[in-house]
Amino acid sequence: MKSQPIVLLITLFFFQTLFGRDTVRVGTFMLAPFMMQSYNGKQAAGVGIDFWVHHAGPLMGVDVEVFGPFPIKRALKLLENGSIDVIPNMTKIPEREEKFLFSEVPLSEIIPCIVVLNKHPLKKVTKQENLYNLKMEHLDATYIPNILRHPSIKIDFLTGDDYFQGLMDMLDAGRVDAFIHINYFSLKYELMKRGKKDTYRILQLPDERIKVYCVFSKTERGKKFCDMFDIVNTSLFNAHVYDSIAEEMVK
Repeated sequence: MKSQPIVLLITLFFFQTLFGRDTVRVGTFMLAPFMMQSYNGKQAAGVGIDFWVHHAGPLMGVDVEVFGPFPIKRALKLLENGSIDVIPNMTKIPEREEKFLFSEVPLSEIIPCIVVLNKHPLKKVTKQENLYNLKMEHLDATYIPNILRHPSIKIDFLTGDDYFQGLMDMLDAGRVDAFIHINYFSLKYELMKRGKKDTYRILQLPDERIKVYCVFSKTERGKKFCDMFDIVNTSLFNAHVYDSIAEEMVK
């Protein structure tokens, strides 16, 4: 086990010698507290940025430049054409796996949830049958938890930059019974920020933890950075570095 740090240092030294010190271009989209506008509104901030600037980047021996936040579809387009190198905190879905490179080890394993009004009779989800005949709203082009994949559960999809406000508006207006959010940390942060944590009931979905990854462009640069990231990320994941940053932000 003691030889692992030595091997890591030798490998990273090889990368720097072969390629020279480089800059990873990190793209972001709005997913507070993981990616969001800073308080001064002039640059991106959040868990994903702190992780790259203070942990992954230094271990890889690269500089980090952050872009965005963009609408998610634009961020993915920039990643696809190689204008940015990586986007943090993304789930695996087939259409993304065709276009991008996923890190071997995830950043985190997140808890999917649904949100209902406090007056709703559903208090806890223990099995799929608890959700039958419910109408739900979800962000378009996003992972759907396995427990929600049933013909008796109706899911409509929402698009837009401020999608979270749209989800709340649909629920408040009684147009849906619940909305879906696959990231408990992000959900809790958004409700706290908007003063809504006592308006709704968060119900965690059982038997599934969803992996989120750093996703790299399918370019020569992207492949290089993905390989370098995989070298350092196992130790970061095992130390729960990403989760620790997130926990601090939702206190």
